[in-house]
Amino acid sequence: MMKSKKIIVLGLILIFMLLFTVKVNAAETFSTNDGIVATKVVGGFSGDVEFKISNIPLTADGEYVWGIGTTTSNADIAKWYTLGEVNETNKTAKINLVVSDKDILNILRKTNTAYLYIKDNTTGTMLVDALKVDLTLPPYHAFNIVGDNWGNYCVINDNDYFSNWNSTYNIKNVYYQFVKVTDNSLINKYNKAVENNTSIENVLDIKTSDIEKITNWEKCSERGSKSYTEIGKGLLPADNELYILYLKGQDADSKTVYGYRVWPLDGKKVNVGNTGSTETPTTSGTTTNKKPTDGTTAKQILPKAGITTIAIAIVALISIVGIIIYIKYKNIPVK
Repeated sequence: MMKSKKIIVLGLILIFMLLFTVKVNAAETFSTNDGIVATKVVGGFSGDVEFKISNIPLTADGEYVWGIGTTTSNADIAKWYTLGEVNETNKTAKINLVVSDKDILNILRKTNTAYLYIKDNTTGTMLVDALKVDLTLPPYHAFNIVGDNWGNYCVINDNDYFSNWNSTYNIKNVYYQFVKVTDNSLINKYNKAVENNTSIENVLDIKTSDIEKITNWEKCSERGSKSYTEIGKGLLPADNELYILYLKGQDADSKTVYGYRVWPLDGKKVNVGNTGSTETPTTSGTTTNKKPTDGTTAKQILPKAGITTIAIAIVALISIVGIIIYIKYKNIPVK
């Protein structure tokens, strides 16, 4: 019996290890064999990417620079930048990849795989040599959309146009698709997030891999100088329901950027329907991206209702209860 108890405990421990592994993998972190860690942080809609670097072997008398490239050879780095927010005591620093720098923009726009380098200029020592990082934007932060005075909605492409309304990486060809959310529990969570001014992104839990499965995209219209594209007023949802506006940007010389915004854009609460269900996601079928109306739902990717999170929570709770019971009764003699 004691052997069975040990097996149970080992099983519970294994479950916890798996849970924590999922959490670690979900984090945007990248590391070297000697323990240097780069954590990716993306906020807002500018397309900038930030890396917080830790465990760097820094010294007080060093002069540190960083570079980023598309190969594993530091000889290919054409431009080096001063390492920011260096803390020799905590062995931390920060690298900002900003779209306002045309050399950085060229890399961000063309690839999702890049290599970070950090070196000490005083000695020529390479502290971080070809750390592979992923430049994919979180889909909620990949595009920004603003309304004009005529009821159209513009997807801004040019980083110098409309001041801080820039989005993606100067990609001119933008595609879209509206998908209505019909899961009442998810709509209620969305309304609650709006009411409490909390993260809508966390409620929907949409990943880039989900959006990649979508087909039958509609192309946004090009406007004038091509400094922005737009979704015309007549193509917008006409009801007060919850929609996901999926977006894809890709030029002939660019990588594909996937993202989404929540419709309505003004963050208002929406009506709760009577369907109470969510259609099974599919990568084919009809779409309703041409002016979706009440009662229609695109047969495409719909947001998750948090089932995975709930399942993990249940498993964790069962595991905790099991351990408590074991600890409480482990000394009871068994015949």
